[in-house]
Amino acid sequence: MKLIPNPSFEEGGTDGPNGWSYSGPSSRLMECWPSDLAHDGSRCIRFNARTDHLSWTSDRVPIMDGDNLILEWWTQMSGGEPWHWS
Repeated sequence: MKLIPNPSFEEGGTDGPNGWSYSGPSSRLMECWPSDLAHDGSRCIRFNARTDHLSWTSDRVPIMDGDNLILEWWTQMSGGEPWHWS
């Protein structure tokens, strides 16, 4: 099974999680990669749909024609209960 790079966002330094590129105001980088809101582990990525114009993009993951892909994540909206998406 192939995974996107650093799917838990745990590994990284001052410029964000390893294997991911941030696009947005540099002053917001650490706020968008917090260490206190994670569902599991110690890190997550964060967006504010009302004010943000930013993105996180993973490094490329090679896939072959016919590969089965699974997209799965946890999200929490407006401080509510976490949702599991699959």
